[in-house]
Amino acid sequence: MDARPLLAFVVALSEAFAQPAAPEAPRARPPEVIIVEPRDPDEAPEWARSFVPRADDPRLAAYREHRRRLVELERSLNAVRARHLGSMRHEGRRDEGIGLMLDIMREFDDPSSYAVALKVFAREKMDVRSALLDHIAGAATMESDATLAWIACHDADEAMRDAALDLLAVRADANGVHDSVRLVLDQALRTRSDTVAANAAAAVRTLGLLEAIPLLIATQVRTQGASGAAEPGALAWILVGTQRTFVSDVTPVVGASSVAFDPTISVLTTGSLLVIGDALVTIYRTEVHESLVAMTSEAWGRSTAHLGYDLDAWRAWHKNEFLPAMATRSSNVSP
Repeated sequence: MDARPLLAFVVALSEAFAQPAAPEAPRARPPEVIIVEPRDPDEAPEWARSFVPRADDPRLAAYREHRRRLVELERSLNAVRARHLGSMRHEGRRDEGIGLMLDIMREFDDPSSYAVALKVFAREKMDVRSALLDHIAGAATMESDATLAWIACHDADEAMRDAALDLLAVRADANGVHDSVRLVLDQALRTRSDTVAANAAAAVRTLGLLEAIPLLIATQVRTQGASGAAEPGALAWILVGTQRTFVSDVTPVVGASSVAFDPTISVLTTGSLLVIGDALVTIYRTEVHESLVAMTSEAWGRSTAHLGYDLDAWRAWHKNEFLPAMATRSSNVSP
């Protein structure tokens, strides 16, 4: 066997490894990273330092303690609900549970407990929830009135909403309507939820808040856009025309001793095709409208039903007829 070819291959391979490696292609430089050295917080302006919580801030310690107490409150109320309320049917046991609930609420003595209690007893029967409403109304504070207004607008249970509104009306007759209640109703009327807006309109009518009439006028009709941009394609296709079917082609089908034809059916369309890419929906809030008509008719002394849902007519009536009539009535009453 001739070993010269193998020897030549080994020599060539050694020379190849002995040659210097080809220079690597230049790599792309990474983007420049800017390193910002941390500064001493004491060097920051006073207005900026006020936004940064500090571990030694006594307000932070008070906030943590308040949150801890809320957690303990929720745990205690859940324990009462599990042992005495919920599916418990024994009236004596339920009355005992209601008493324990009220004792815990009085001991906490903070408006923030209202939201916790409403969450814990959201699915309870009305005996428990009515006692909770009486406790909230009995506080007779700005926060308790605002809580009753929120329940009257947002609670899912109609009986709970009616009970809260009745208690709020009693408070309003005795002490007037607090600004916190007006704020809650204002926000509820401006919401996109038609149900919440209707509940707020009913509360405005019950409390006789005539200053809310312009907002009721504006919220009795709501427009909502519907666009096809969120999903591919159009919202709808509407064909205005006619369609005719015809045989456009045939395909022969041949057997051993027979032949047939498979027709191709096509459709001829004439007319116009409307592709709806965007739409504007007008929502008429009938319950808000009914509250508006009832309240304005009672205050004005004449029916306002003829104004319908015409916003311009309502605004003109409020400016040119209602406000002057109220001003004249006030001047006649004042000594």
